Amino acid sequence: MRLAALMTSGPDNAPLWEPADIAAIFDHQLTTPLRVELATLDETTRARLRQVCERDGLLLRSIGDLLHHANPPAELLRIIKDFAKTSLEHPDSALPKDVSAALYWLCLASGLVHGRQRLSSLEDPQLRDGFEWAASRAWIGGHNASLLREAAATLGEVPSCPQEEGA
Repeated sequence: MRLAALMTSGPDNAPLWEPADIAAIFDHQLTTPLRVELATLDETTRARLRQVCERDGLLLRSIGDLLHHANPPAELLRIIKDFAKTSLEHPDSALPKDVSAALYWLCLASGLVHGRQRLSSLEDPQLRDGFEWAASRAWIGGHNASLLREAAATLGEVPSCPQEEGA
């Protein structure tokens, strides 16, 4: 079974949420003010987030702003990627697995397309599968699907990153 599929289904491989629910929650995740959305992070991570935004003079209102920023700070993308991955792996997460997985793949895609760097040690076939999975979600939106497809197309152009724990 593919990694992307494992990340989004229950133990019996059945979808856990209705598509309309996922679409609404995903939209909410992308548009809610960043400071509100990440309020549950530990104080050290929140302080790092504030520091990077202030240092780089970023006026990011939301996760969507970060994902589509022309030059998003890799550190912020990593924070969101780790947030999504933690949410994805936590059995009691409030977020649907599909939403967490889509945010994860979008962070990796943004790093590749806008930052020209890899934020994961996953191999190209795994990345391509994940990007294709996320881009194929009916609720992902055209702008996000384009970012994911562009990331899949750039895989051979951006060197692999060194192995890191918890890709």
